[in-house]
Amino acid sequence: NDITIATQPLPADVPPLTLVGRPLLSQSTLKKSIKQHQNIQLEIKLQTPSNIINLSPQPPQFSFPAQLKTYTESGLRQLVEGRHDGSTEVTYHYFIMPLEAGSFQLPHWRVPYFDPERGVMDEVILQGQTLEVTPAESPATETALPSSTTTRQTNISADNNDSQALPWQIATLVITLLWLGSLLLWWNQKRDKTIPPANSNKQNIAPIAARHPLQQQLLEAFNTRTLEQGLTQWELQHGVDDEIRTVIQQIQQCCYGTQQEQNIDHLQQAVAQLLHRLKKGTSRPAINKDPWSPKAFTPRQD
Repeated sequence: NDITIATQPLPADVPPLTLVGRPLLSQSTLKKSIKQHQNIQLEIKLQTPSNIINLSPQPPQFSFPAQLKTYTESGLRQLVEGRHDGSTEVTYHYFIMPLEAGSFQLPHWRVPYFDPERGVMDEVILQGQTLEVTPAESPATETALPSSTTTRQTNISADNNDSQALPWQIATLVITLLWLGSLLLWWNQKRDKTIPPANSNKQNIAPIAARHPLQQQLLEAFNTRTLEQGLTQWELQHGVDDEIRTVIQQIQQCCYGTQQEQNIDHLQQAVAQLLHRLKKGTSRPAINKDPWSPKAFTPRQD
């Protein structure tokens, strides 16, 4: 039997790209106390019952204290196993290194969402943790200097030992050189007997398969070895671009699929338009590069 699904539009005052349904926020627990200049990692996970496209791979830009040096890493988006409501999740990584000792409060994270059951906007808050940093241990700089009498006695003893050991050192050196010479002569004789003719091991090396012309044009425009690397590099600078993803998927189907020559004229036109965009360095209009900033949750002005 057919199933009919009734879809209701969101209210007009709901900002674009707003999460629908209450999200779940969690974070890793940091150590109670760490040393100055010690690196720690903070993981923050966002789970929401919405499409994976609505989750941004870019971590939220928090205002950390100036005494904390932070680095971020793009989040990994994936489906939640064991859930049948289409829930997806993304995990963000923050690498923190305190530059000074003291007590520091990490920022809170507020995520707005639309509650479909109540029909109103709401938000969830992830409380920031408190980081206690103790001063780093300074290495000892003072060392005891030996007295002049002890130094003279040590030098005299070393001279006596050197004069007694000199004949043995010369004899050992001569024997070692003779042994190395014999070993080198034996190795050269054995190599001459075991090396086959130069022409006996020739092998036909198959040439590297030539790339498709459209694929080669995009690789030169991206200046990368693969199309996936070029797409990742472009989206890190300009944001997610569905048009470029679609063209790359069509080229891969044309190169590796079973129907390689279908719609080649349309694909050539799409690649030509994409090359023009890449040369200009322009991206598709985006609402905001940081989807978690306050500006991203205001109505779009068309």
